[in-house]
Amino acid sequence: MTCNVYPGDPTYSQPTKIVCSSFSSALTTSSTIKFGFWVVNPSSTIAMAIPVQVYAYDQPSATKFVWSIVEAGIKIQPLTNSPITDLGNFASSNPIREIMGTSLSFTTRNTKAMVKNDWYIMKFGFDLRQSANSNGSFSYNSGLGSTGDVIFMRNCQTILLRVGTNSLNIMTPGNSTLNARITSLFYNPPYQLTTQQGTIYAYVVYNSRDDY
Repeated sequence: MTCNVYPGDPTYSQPTKIVCSSFSSALTTSSTIKFGFWVVNPSSTIAMAIPVQVYAYDQPSATKFVWSIVEAGIKIQPLTNSPITDLGNFASSNPIREIMGTSLSFTTRNTKAMVKNDWYIMKFGFDLRQSANSNGSFSYNSGLGSTGDVIFMRNCQTILLRVGTNSLNIMTPGNSTLNARITSLFYNPPYQLTTQQGTIYAYVVYNSRDDY
């Protein structure tokens, strides 16, 4: 194939484009196309990601098709930084930055069983970039067989998790089993978080008991 690079213009919010054509053989669903990049970027003390979209373009009809084969981020890690190892009880289903639709799993720490309409309130230190609510996307208990609701409060950097029909059981003290999950809704941040930003606070509110 033959590829041309068209530099972008940040003043007018124009992205860099890489246009490939003249393929030596027809592309099929089993085809794999690979690119390698050398990136020269301004000095930075944090890791970040460059958002990328890949699509096909039909010139005669001037239309895009198979849109968003990839809509993710290429991670840029400064040479002076080492990746942060997850030592806590929160785990993302996708380690790549700038990915939407990620699942966030965690270990519940409630000291009393939570029943229908009780809440987990989770406070984050970065923009969640999500405001849509989703019924049934909070999974919990062993095997993640029980479901509840997820409510995003983006301006407060907060997610509300409402327990569904089945009670959320108590875990054995010290257990680190990931027995709860926000399913396919989370948006991985585009940059490497500081320790403060990466700290997630979780509170339990028992509407049924009038305490927390």
